[in-house]
Amino acid sequence: MKKTNNYPIKEAIDEFLKTFKLEKKIKEQQIINSWQMVVGKGIDRYTEEIKIKDGVMFVKLRSSVVRDELSYSKEKLLNALNSISGQPILKDIVLM
Repeated sequence: MKKTNNYPIKEAIDEFLKTFKLEKKIKEQQIINSWQMVVGKGIDRYTEEIKIKDGVMFVKLRSSVVRDELSYSKEKLLNALNSISGQPILKDIVLM
């Protein structure tokens, strides 16, 4: 009898991501992609660049007013973005 290696695609993808240590990068990209949803289109218009390094999200903004306004909500943003990923990926947000 022929032996088969059938198992669900989700398990295969999870195993692939774990093998190549890509899980964290996928979660980081998910957080970056959800930035507009969390802050709204109005604030997203002023966003120039977003990157994550060592658990810190760096957000470059074109407006000092928007930067100051977001700085008051940093903890709320951090919690919202981490909840989207389902894990505490981010430790801090730096607004530039």
